[in-house]
Amino acid sequence: MYPINLAAKETAIRERSINYFKKSVDAAIELDAPTVLVTAGWGYRNESRNEALARAKNSLERLTSYAEEKGIVLALEPLQKVESNLICTLSDLKEMLSGIRSSNLKGMVDTIPLAVEGEKLEDYFTELQDDFVHIHFIDGTPTGHLAWGDGNLPLEKWITTIADHKYEGALTLEFTSSMYLQNPNAAIEQSLRTLEPYLK
Repeated sequence: MYPINLAAKETAIRERSINYFKKSVDAAIELDAPTVLVTAGWGYRNESRNEALARAKNSLERLTSYAEEKGIVLALEPLQKVESNLICTLSDLKEMLSGIRSSNLKGMVDTIPLAVEGEKLEDYFTELQDDFVHIHFIDGTPTGHLAWGDGNLPLEKWITTIADHKYEGALTLEFTSSMYLQNPNAAIEQSLRTLEPYLK
């Protein structure tokens, strides 16, 4: 589905993917953005996870070195198992972060994979601590990447968790459902109205 894959077996695809993220780092500098989101990619279904994971790790090591030179933090995102077979859980994320020791590579969470895996937002705070830097904060059933109010995920519980841990980072909205293609602004406005009472 995506043309970018840091774990691709083909060198040309992998190099193109690394260069894509390097350009993203360069763009972040121009925009005064401190962080660039990255994903590990995915391995082929007829090979072992370890083979693809080793390629992803090598690519992320190279990108992290580039980010260090440029003063940008990379936020590594776990994905759903339909999107990746490499980093899908907090455990997977910790495994990669522990293998690449750098203050420029951190972890993040998307509430959809978190909910699909039955994980707790609390655990990302307690286990990653200072290495937890970003949240994709969206509703779902539990899948869907929906506007807040269109799903059934525990908004109040998560807001309480965020407040308890004094999180000061961004909460970003990410809508991938085709139901919003005709009028994406309505989904944004609905989410902001739903979130407003909690964010004052």
